[in-house]
Amino acid sequence: MGAGFVLGFWLLIGGFLATISGAFLAAITAFRYRHDPARRKSRALGAAAYPFACMAVLATLFVFQAIINVGFLNRDIGIGDEWHTPLPGGYTVTLIDDINIGFLSDLKANKEFSKQAQVIHDIRLLQLAQDHIFGAIDSKAREHFGSDSQSVDRYFILDTRTRKRLDYYDRADFEQNVRKLGSQPNLEQIYVVFSKARFTWFDTVMLVLYLFSPIATAACFAYFFARIRHQDN
Repeated sequence: MGAGFVLGFWLLIGGFLATISGAFLAAITAFRYRHDPARRKSRALGAAAYPFACMAVLATLFVFQAIINVGFLNRDIGIGDEWHTPLPGGYTVTLIDDINIGFLSDLKANKEFSKQAQVIHDIRLLQLAQDHIFGAIDSKAREHFGSDSQSVDRYFILDTRTRKRLDYYDRADFEQNVRKLGSQPNLEQIYVVFSKARFTWFDTVMLVLYLFSPIATAACFAYFFARIRHQDN
């Protein structure tokens, strides 16, 4: 599913939940102020608006993080079926539909996503090591799509400085050449490497803001009604 479809789906779900919870909060508040007609309507309307206000704040935060991720960090927006993030040396790792397999592309050579150069497809395993990227490829990835297969039949060493790549069909030969470069072979699943590069302190801050936003919205509503109550008195 594309990002637009997923976003539309969650907007519908959010709108439905906001409507139900708003009606419930309005009913509870109206009952609470049943003996105070002067403030009953305004309090009930405020309670009904609270879930929609939370939804608006969350939507604003999502748009903000999307702008930062796409416009400044060259990463995906966090939803949909396509995820990508930069790697050291000017390369980008991309996962589509299946988080167990992806491809590398040269972001440094051409920053337009649709025209990236030197694409290495069907990668299952990766390792980052200073000026090199090591990996393992499943040349029969299409046959294995949707399965839990971890099969690989080719390995590569990519020099991120010269942009040159060497392929190996023998794992022992591949590991020997990795050691010659001063590294120890330690290939990991591509999603593990992707996650380490994709999720940073910025995402932690955004998660805290997402969790804190309902509390902050409630505090704003409480302050607003406290001021009205003070003016009424």
